[in-house]
Amino acid sequence: MLYIRIPDMKKIILIFAFILILSAGGFFLFQKKSSGSGTGEAMLKVDSSPVAQLFLDNENIGKTPYEDKVAAGEYTLKLIPESTIENAVSWEGRVIIVPNQLTYVNRELRDTELTSGGEILTLEKISGAGGELSIVSTPDGATVTINGEEKGKTPLILKDLAAGNHELSVVALGTSARSVKIKTTNGYRLNAIFNLAASGNQLTVSSASPSPEPSTSPGADKASPSPKVSPKTSPKPSGSPGASTSPAKPPTKPYVQILETPTGFLRVRAEPGSTGEEVGRVNPDEYYSLLDEESVSNTPWYKIEYEAGEEGWISGQYAEKTE
Repeated sequence: MLYIRIPDMKKIILIFAFILILSAGGFFLFQKKSSGSGTGEAMLKVDSSPVAQLFLDNENIGKTPYEDKVAAGEYTLKLIPESTIENAVSWEGRVIIVPNQLTYVNRELRDTELTSGGEILTLEKISGAGGELSIVSTPDGATVTINGEEKGKTPLILKDLAAGNHELSVVALGTSARSVKIKTTNGYRLNAIFNLAASGNQLTVSSASPSPEPSTSPGADKASPSPKVSPKTSPKPSGSPGASTSPAKPPTKPYVQILETPTGFLRVRAEPGSTGEEVGRVNPDEYYSLLDEESVSNTPWYKIEYEAGEEGWISGQYAEKTE
């Protein structure tokens, strides 16, 4: 007689349960891998003066002004000026790009690290119902004003800030003030990181208004900010303190006329050449008597009296000579 052994029912149940556990575990790992916390896209906007090539982790992605979606994550962002006329230095910094949020970077690239400045603005979803503003600066201890009213010193967090448009200004002793037009939104914290340039009388104003809009995607549990960044405007800086010697009309020949520059002004240096110490600044469409002329690296340099009793040299790249 042939006997067929039927497995014990307990064993069958255990084997079936084991298979289910393995299947569920594999599905969970797949889901975790495909929906990790660091994935997603975000909007990156970068402005600079002068125009610069833009690199993310050493990959050239374009030049400023730049605005496009990038993969979220932490990057090394680098700006390399295209023009060497004004001897502007490069800038490099770390930025954290959060999924579905706007990251805005604005840099004023000048001839040294100390004279360069800028800000980084990011929008962050918070649990509270009101709007918040976080401000940090280098150097710290800078005075913060909102709509002309002093609020404290950096680092500073302002909670329950009224939603809407504001003008944020930051300045520290020995630095140039920076002013940014912002928009605060209930349920979000606007993070502002300032790098203040060494002293001067220039007030740089930029306008950046990252504002969230509700997502229409099914199952979305938070708003997805859509960038709304207005063009940056930088008022032309006046020259060094003192009475300008620039006449309203062309003076007696020979003279020079200041032309338009990428920075909105032209540096006056103690000696001819881009390595000379900056002693003042002149503005486009101004006229100055030509006192002397030299050539440095095949570039003409003109000596002028940029204010009463003060003389210096300007690059002929941005000045037109009339004899």
